[in-house]
Amino acid sequence: ELSKLINHSADTLLKLIDDIFDIAKIESGVLSVNKKTFSVDEAFMKLEPIYQDKKIKQNKENVRFIINKQEDDITINTDPLRFQQILINLIDNGMKFTEDGFVEVGYRLNKSSDPQNVIFYVKDTGIGMTDEQMNKIFKRFSKIEEDKTKIYRGAGLGLAISKNIVALLGGTLWAESEVGKGSIFTLYLPESVT
Repeated sequence: ELSKLINHSADTLLKLIDDIFDIAKIESGVLSVNKKTFSVDEAFMKLEPIYQDKKIKQNKENVRFIINKQEDDITINTDPLRFQQILINLIDNGMKFTEDGFVEVGYRLNKSSDPQNVIFYVKDTGIGMTDEQMNKIFKRFSKIEEDKTKIYRGAGLGLAISKNIVALLGGTLWAESEVGKGSIFTLYLPESVT
């Protein structure tokens, strides 16, 4: 039990250090992106083992992790490492604030647009947010939790980092939420489908 606690604390510290480095790089304008073409399905499938493991470590076995893929795989042209970082930040956020229900990641293809584009989303059935909280979530070190009976770990950097990376990739990231019903984070990457 003690070794699990030490490992979890070490992982949390490493994540915090990585986030601080990313924020520093973003603010100094040296965070780089390297776009290339890759399969969305392959990127999604890399998430499956990560969250099966995290669910156990975080005692979230009753929270379903759902990957909603389309019938036909698509390839996109963006930075695969930064893309995964964004999704992990959004999914981690959903897992953190969801005690029961699900966290779902997926996408929909806008075939009517020219060129075609894709919209990704991460949806959860967590605690949700008020309008006031929604106005703060993409600011550095912002934390929305007001429940004093539960401690939600984190430094409040993940969403700020994600928003900045999305901007570097030429896209937009926004959220919709309802208190007690959950949140949906939507990621739009223009002209990314190949």
